[in-house]
Amino acid sequence: MLLSSCSLFGDDLTQAKKLVSEKKYAEAIKILDGFKSISAKKYNSEVNVLYAVEILKNLNKPKSERYIPAKEILERALSLDPQNSKARTFYVMMVKQINSLKLDKIKPPQEPEETKETVTKRKKRD
Repeated sequence: MLLSSCSLFGDDLTQAKKLVSEKKYAEAIKILDGFKSISAKKYNSEVNVLYAVEILKNLNKPKSERYIPAKEILERALSLDPQNSKARTFYVMMVKQINSLKLDKIKPPQEPEETKETVTKRKKRD
């Protein structure tokens, strides 16, 4: 029984690696989630990073639809392997990008500059 279960895990890992090579990251991650070993979690973390990068490359979607899911996937990658430097680097980049997008949307309206005409009219009224 033990030998057959090891064989099944080997088959699952082979299938996951095949899916990664085909850039079917979400499917590969579903398989890898079943593995509990440290090396499997590290590989799963790497696949999550690849998946996040693939989402970011899809320029057909607006930034908000790419950045937020990518950030969430990178958070997951870091939870699987906190030492994953690529995941950490991309995560920090995503947080900065998301924050800058929010700041751009919430910019306070700028007051119009006073022209000579408006200053003259205001002085005449006063």
